[in-house]
Parts: sequence; structure tokens; C-alpha cells
Amino acid sequence: MLGMTEEPNNLTLQHLRQIRTEMQEGFAKLTTEQALTSHKIGTLAEGMVSMRQSIEGLRNDMRMVSLAVDEHTTRLDRIEVGLNLPDA
Repeated sequence: MLGMTEEPNNLTLQHLRQIRTEMQEGFAKLTTEQALTSHKIGTLAEGMVSMRQSIEGLRNDMRMVSLAVDEHTTRLDRIEVGLNLPDA
């Protein structure tokens, strides 16, 4: 009788070991995928920060261009007044 109970126990133990191995492989795969995802998110975040800095730089450039245009417009207006030119 002992032989009959050992076989199901061994079979159960074998299945449990197989399940444990599959779970360990699954966790290893999840860990790898998590690391890859974290890296991708980090790269994306760096790209977004860089893009934001570029946009801020463009805004500052546009402000500088706008100020320069305003200064030139004011100067041109003064020249037109000084030369008694009619408004265009």
C-alpha cells in the first residue's frame, strides 16, 4: 500500500516543482520587462524635458524678435515723422 501512495505524492511533487519553475521564469520575465519599461519611460521623460527646454528657448527667441520689431517700428515711425512722410 505504501507504494500506491508514493506514486501520487511523487506526481504531485513533480507538478508542484514544475509550477514553481514556471512561476520563477514568469517572474524573471516580468522583472526584465519592468526594467525595459522603466528605461523607456526614463528616456521618454528625458525627451520631454529636452522638448520643454527647446520650447522655452523658442518662446524667449520670439520675445526677443518681437522686441526688436517693436524697436524698429518705433524708430521707423520717428524717421517718417522727421521726414514729414505721409502715413502708409
